[in-house]
Amino acid sequence: MHRWCLAAACAVAFSCLAVPAAVAKQRPQDRLDVYTVVTTADQLAAFEEKGLDVAESRVTTSGVKAQMVLTADQVEDVRADGASAKLTRVKGGKTVKQFAAAQAANGFTVWKSYDEPGGYRDQMYALARDFPQVTKLVKIGTTLQGREILALKVTQGARDKPDGSRPAVLFSATQHAREWIATEIDRRLMYHYIEGWGAEDPTIVKLLQSTELWFVPVMNLDGYH
Repeated sequence: MHRWCLAAACAVAFSCLAVPAAVAKQRPQDRLDVYTVVTTADQLAAFEEKGLDVAESRVTTSGVKAQMVLTADQVEDVRADGASAKLTRVKGGKTVKQFAAAQAANGFTVWKSYDEPGGYRDQMYALARDFPQVTKLVKIGTTLQGREILALKVTQGARDKPDGSRPAVLFSATQHAREWIATEIDRRLMYHYIEGWGAEDPTIVKLLQSTELWFVPVMNLDGYH
């Protein structure tokens, strides 16, 4: 159950309705849910070669049973190849998406969207705006779906000192889409140093006078979303 609680938390993003205009919007056909797929070992290997998301699998008397995270179009392709695919049911008979929505309604707020209002993207822009003396926001790339890959440089005089002129440490998280808690840890560490500098913590002030800290809370933005 715990594994699907994590998957459910990630699925909260699938119900997003309000997305900033500058950010790629999720198309209905791209919305995901978790399916229980029964197939053969060879067919499952073929699905993985196509890039379909197989979360786990085990051998049963009726074949190989796998949990797969799929779009509606992908489900149709899986069924067309002869595999059985049914929505996975978790606590209370809910689908993973329904379970995620219930968690959010009951106060499960640790997971955060990247590009909804107030999400990680907005927070990084806000930190750069509110702490110009020690932050510099850098766009290091754009994802296939049009999202900004952002890095925040944190050091004393961040915008005046050339990048790399001080010893640097990179805190990069969520290369793998489902490892969402790493993003939150990265975010909290980022706030710890910036807010500590704002509170004139002597240890943090001294560190930021001699060291560059770089934060990339989400590297795999499309996968995370």
